[in-house]
Amino acid sequence: MTRELLSIKEIVNLGILLCDVFDYITKIKKKEKLGDKIKYPQIPSILSESLAIHLLNKKIILSELERFRFDFGGRTADILANKNEEKIKIEVKATAKSAFQYFGPKDIVADYIIWIHFEDFFMDLEKNIVKIFIIKNPGKYFEKPVKITLSKLKQVIGEDLEEKEINVDQL
Repeated sequence: MTRELLSIKEIVNLGILLCDVFDYITKIKKKEKLGDKIKYPQIPSILSESLAIHLLNKKIILSELERFRFDFGGRTADILANKNEEKIKIEVKATAKSAFQYFGPKDIVADYIIWIHFEDFFMDLEKNIVKIFIIKNPGKYFEKPVKITLSKLKQVIGEDLEEKEINVDQL
């Protein structure tokens, strides 16, 4: 089944819906003794991948790929960048407050990993900033699958880790 790219408006609306879900769970956690057993939801991949494609198309990130066309990559990668016969594999990761991710075999062999860190974005509608971390050639840093926090990633990649702050309201 072909995935459809969410529009910027749909991304914002889905973000608002997720804020409602996070708020509801937060209230339960405060009110109910067993509330701490409930986990916050994962960020839907269609949201993070659509956001990444818009950022790529607007040349906000990975400007070295400015002449490429970006599409969902199916089983090959989250996003494929295409230019003539050249194909670049891009994996997309997304985190909220936890800032914890798993890089699997597909992630490590990708040409790029785009990690979108929403931090408190879904906890507070006023927070419209997301952080983008770009890892070029992740296989250079990771030989095998790894569970990693954002702070550990910064240590491992060091100054080669590209970081940008994006105001979602300005997209």
